[in-house]
Amino acid sequence: MVNATGSAPHIWIMNSDGSNRVQLTNRGGEIEPLWSTDGHSLIYSATDFAETVHRLERINIDGTNRTVIVDDGRDARFPTVSPDGLRLVFSSLTPGTTKYSLQIMTMGGARTTLYADDNSNIRASWSVENSIAYEAIQPGGDSKIYTIATDGSSRALLQVGNPQMSAGSPSWSPDAKRLAMWVISPGTSSGRLMGVWRTGNLFTTYNIPLSLDVTYVSWSPFIR
Repeated sequence: MVNATGSAPHIWIMNSDGSNRVQLTNRGGEIEPLWSTDGHSLIYSATDFAETVHRLERINIDGTNRTVIVDDGRDARFPTVSPDGLRLVFSSLTPGTTKYSLQIMTMGGARTTLYADDNSNIRASWSVENSIAYEAIQPGGDSKIYTIATDGSSRALLQVGNPQMSAGSPSWSPDAKRLAMWVISPGTSSGRLMGVWRTGNLFTTYNIPLSLDVTYVSWSPFIR
């Protein structure tokens, strides 16, 4: 979890019952923590005080071996790890723009651009079938969900009902058959949390009170 201490957020871990709460980081602003697949470490975005450019770091859950894994002067956000734990996808800001490209790298550091276009591509989710879903913020401000293979091929727009809907923060189900996401109807500011079959067929929709702002969606590891 992320908790603000003083003027900056830091990362804490705790037991599922709320006990044994331990602060892991304390240097600056650490956000967007992600568990490694073996459960022994966390990967997250981090800045130092007064900085705006994030790097990616890893830390063991006992607080040791804090390591910088991406720090190239370009804002690095929203890390997600492959199911086998050997690769990482994250969003990297294109210099001189407000657009993020999708970058893919091995844990050894070899890195390539998975996809870049005129959209800002963020919040990727990696399925057990090695398909990546991500949110693409378009120049006009609307968001769409795309899927793409890990070699950059087979990119496809996920149709979620009305083509004018905005959708974001995709999260694969553990069996890779469904995606959960937030959805905003065209011409309104009302949000819905929506699950879709991988083919794009709607299977359920959850109405969200207008007083709530759905930003991140994450699927439980237990399929329901």
